Amino acid sequence: MNIEEIGIAEIHPASFQTLLAAWYRQKGARDYPPAAALDPFLAPTLLPNAILLEVDGDRFIYRLIGDAIRQLVGQDLRGKSVQEFMGDTDYARLIEEQFRRTIADRAPLYSVHDFRRPEDGLTLSARRIVMPYADGGRVTRLLAYQVAEGLEPVGGVTILEPQLLSRTVFRVRAPQAESEKTAGTGPDGAVLR
Repeated sequence: MNIEEIGIAEIHPASFQTLLAAWYRQKGARDYPPAAALDPFLAPTLLPNAILLEVDGDRFIYRLIGDAIRQLVGQDLRGKSVQEFMGDTDYARLIEEQFRRTIADRAPLYSVHDFRRPEDGLTLSARRIVMPYADGGRVTRLLAYQVAEGLEPVGGVTILEPQLLSRTVFRVRAPQAESEKTAGTGPDGAVLR
């Protein structure tokens, strides 16, 4: 998976910026924020788009599903793993790869996926952030938010095996790294931020 870097201010929708800034505040100097700090209500307007997953070895189990996601997939996913829901599909592997990379990189990932739905040829775009939370230094939870544009359920279920047109994945720079990247010097040599 090719990953680029992105600053929080470059991410859309703007509500994702609020969530990412809160994640970095919760994290502080640790590798990950503690799972006890996890709060899907940080952005109440995005709660319908929230996905909380338990990390169980190499499995990712849905524990909380927002109403918009539940309507999108046509079922309640709580208690199911990604593989149990989607089967052994390319899309399931793509999502799990992003989850594993989030854990390995110790940083939130932001992704933009453009798809074509095989049922009707409709092109759509999904934006997702995934943020890791840990207990005792080990990631036990992932909090994700996903918004989709142009996506409506077809017959109660949307796409389980979409045709991927493009995918861009970004590692979200820490706020201090972002300000260091844009820092300059003034005429007297003072560092400007």
